[in-house]
Amino acid sequence: DVFALLGLAAAGVAAWLIGGVRWVHPAQSSQVQLAGVALLAACCVGFARVHAAMGESWSPEPEAKARHTLVTHGPFRWARHPMYAVFLWALFGTVLATLNWVIACYPL
Repeated sequence: DVFALLGLAAAGVAAWLIGGVRWVHPAQSSQVQLAGVALLAACCVGFARVHAAMGESWSPEPEAKARHTLVTHGPFRWARHPMYAVFLWALFGTVLATLNWVIACYPL
């Protein structure tokens, strides 16, 4: 919802203005942030692998295809919906890379 996103953004800006950057971004650790960046890079690779494995089965929106087949190779050997797993890991990577609780709360 656009209004929820705008409300969260406004709350984050207000917290930053009132409490300062340390209140929104209380901890900084370059090792943890680098681990988050590495996790995000791995997620980008995983996202590309999922798309490559899906081949012609991939579509930006749900649709019935004439020659629809179940993809069982690549990342689909281990998970039925690996793209969702990549998105979840990317959320954790973003939290680690930024160490910012406002960004961490965004998907909620």
